[in-house]
Amino acid sequence: MSNVINLENVNSEALNRAGKIGRVGITERAHHLKREAIWKTPNGDEFPEGVKACMERARFYTQAYQASEGEPDQIRRAKAFANALDNMTIFIKDKELIVGYCTSKPEYLPLWPELSNNCNREALKEPYLTDEEKEEYRKYVEYWMPRTLQSRTERLLTDEEKDVVSTGVILGNGTYQSGYTSPSPGMANVLDNGLEKIIADVKAKLDAAEERIHGSVAFGPEEVELVKKTEEWKAMLIADEAVIRWTARYSKLATVMAEHEADPVRKAELEEIARIALKVPAKPAEHFQEAVQCIWFLTICYHQVERLSSGCPY
Repeated sequence: MSNVINLENVNSEALNRAGKIGRVGITERAHHLKREAIWKTPNGDEFPEGVKACMERARFYTQAYQASEGEPDQIRRAKAFANALDNMTIFIKDKELIVGYCTSKPEYLPLWPELSNNCNREALKEPYLTDEEKEEYRKYVEYWMPRTLQSRTERLLTDEEKDVVSTGVILGNGTYQSGYTSPSPGMANVLDNGLEKIIADVKAKLDAAEERIHGSVAFGPEEVELVKKTEEWKAMLIADEAVIRWTARYSKLATVMAEHEADPVRKAELEEIARIALKVPAKPAEHFQEAVQCIWFLTICYHQVERLSSGCPY
């Protein structure tokens, strides 16, 4: 007799009595999603068959930066992030309950032209872009060449220091050369309060700062520091409001899909996806599915859309 238990048929109390918590079966949905998952870790120097690069992030980030020349760096970065979220293609796969992705298709990977000249040159050599896409991407590479994280960092290093880093002995391949980072922002504030509360708090800080800056007779070091902080706060508003618009797009998509769904079970699931995507992360998460969806939306934003970093399962 098999000791694998189907979770759909027994409750947790029964599992505890049976003493079989450690090994349980997975649902048909989980089997389906596992089969549909696309492995994107390269084998040596090559990605698995079917994996391609997506041009959307590179396109929308470059467009925003080109349109914001002369503005503060924080504002430019936030506007690029917002432009990507406002315009990138979205989709919801069959049987998904937690939605959100960073490229136009499940088998695609994003490009980060603002980070590494080395990676940009490699992208133009690899088969993961079509010839037409390479022509487009080459234009972005030319724009970013003097502006990438790698170029800006190497201007601060001596030739000897660059040679040492390039060996990979001390810093691997160097974060600034690959553009790879590992941010781990706390999510408790968003889960507990929602982005709308954070936006209101930031606006209050901005109002107070503006009043002090423009009302000061003497403009001292504290006022100078406030001016710097206002740019950070303005960038936060741009980014947070963009996230809310982006998740609302998923809500709208799920609503449209539900209207055309014949299966009543899937229809109800899509309606619930629509409700949750409209709620979080704008408002606090109140139950498990809302919390998981909130965390996933945020993870996609700061691990894949805003930067290249670890911790995000593709």
